[in-house]
Amino acid sequence: MKKHLSNLFLLVIAVGAIFWLGAINVRAIVGNELFETGTLSWKDNLTPDSYSAYFRIVASSSILTLISYALVLLCAILYIVNNKLDLKANGWLMASLILFFVFVPVEIYT
Repeated sequence: MKKHLSNLFLLVIAVGAIFWLGAINVRAIVGNELFETGTLSWKDNLTPDSYSAYFRIVASSSILTLISYALVLLCAILYIVNNKLDLKANGWLMASLILFFVFVPVEIYT
């Protein structure tokens, strides 16, 4: 049962990470469409309705980013607690966990 629970946590981490990274890309691409290339001035050819639609998409992708990141964070903690891996023997996992948890405040802020 413990192995099945660990596998479930890994599956949720993988699916949540896909949604998290996808939502970050959507937010960046849509945000890039609001400005003139190379400047911080708004595009002149957009109507107020299109601005509203762009902001709605950015807000939706931000919500998806927060939810999926929280899910990945929670399942990563539960996976580490549940699996009891030797982090000295798995140095790549330790390095990945350090990078992931160091950037938690940055991801929560953005």
